[in-house]
Amino acid sequence: YIVRWEGSKTMSHLILAGIILAVLAMVMFPAWPLGAKIGVWYLSVFLLTFLFVLIIGRLVLFLCLWFMGGDFWLLPNLFAEECGFVDSFIPLYSWEYRKDDWSMVLVRIACFGIAAVGLYQLSLTHSVEDVRNFARDSFVDILEWGEKKLSALPEAKQRYPSLEAVQNMTHHEEDETHNADGSPKSAAEVV
Repeated sequence: YIVRWEGSKTMSHLILAGIILAVLAMVMFPAWPLGAKIGVWYLSVFLLTFLFVLIIGRLVLFLCLWFMGGDFWLLPNLFAEECGFVDSFIPLYSWEYRKDDWSMVLVRIACFGIAAVGLYQLSLTHSVEDVRNFARDSFVDILEWGEKKLSALPEAKQRYPSLEAVQNMTHHEEDETHNADGSPKSAAEVV
């Protein structure tokens, strides 16, 4: 005889109820209170901004150390498809010194020169304060745009014209193609 006991199903039932409630809450987003909608908008914009800053920051950090002959990645498994959510943040960084030949050293020096000249040319027309103001104003514009979209009332659009509008259009067309006595106009009169 085999006795198979799976234990209490209470936790499974609670997880199932939580999943059902989460799906219903997402589906009913249009019925949420305005404060909750705007809160979700702010949270999504902040998380997306954090992700962009993290991606660009780790790329800049990699390039700065690549010019010096190293491979340094902050959160190296961040975009690894085979890693789970928690494993994407382990390890925090990776460092490896490159053993390149002279041709790769020359490539790194040339890339550093191109980047330095590009940054110098950019600094002639823009300052760090300009970039900071642009980023801040863009961020505020995105937040305000979302607030405006979420708090605006839905537009009353009619797919089909009303009966009165159709009757007015037909009367207007009859006035253009008929004389005052109701007889049709000739081709010369219509033109």
